[in-house]
Amino acid sequence: MDVVVREMCGADYPACLTLWNRCEGLVLREQEGPASILRFLKRNHGMSWVAVSQGGLIGCILCGHDGLTGYLYHLAIDPMSRRQGVGAVLVKHAIDRLANQKVARVKVFVSANNIAGQLFWAQQGFNKGDSVDIYSQEISTRVKWWNNPASWQ
Repeated sequence: MDVVVREMCGADYPACLTLWNRCEGLVLREQEGPASILRFLKRNHGMSWVAVSQGGLIGCILCGHDGLTGYLYHLAIDPMSRRQGVGAVLVKHAIDRLANQKVARVKVFVSANNIAGQLFWAQQGFNKGDSVDIYSQEISTRVKWWNNPASWQ
């Protein structure tokens, strides 16, 4: 299988969304719509990747950082293209780009019920953290501008 890996762009969102929705264990939050993903890609230009084969998108990964720590999100591989190294290649591209940006570490969030995802990340050399509990709060439900993407510019 010939696979081309290239930087993700906004036009890839519909195909990525279709793929994300097909991948068991991958959780998309309500607020991860097209405007949010486009903002993420703009803020983290050149960090996220897609894999294409025979003209179709077969894999994608979102990558960003805060200057100290890199974060990988929503790695998805078409079920028919798994176990062929596509996921590992996308992860390598993302980590290489983080290294070029002098980012010292990378983290990935994996759902507790996503056993296949946990195994994949362990195979990529990631260790499960157990020293921290993650607390979160959805601010999108509290702010008026959230539902007006035009104001995000």
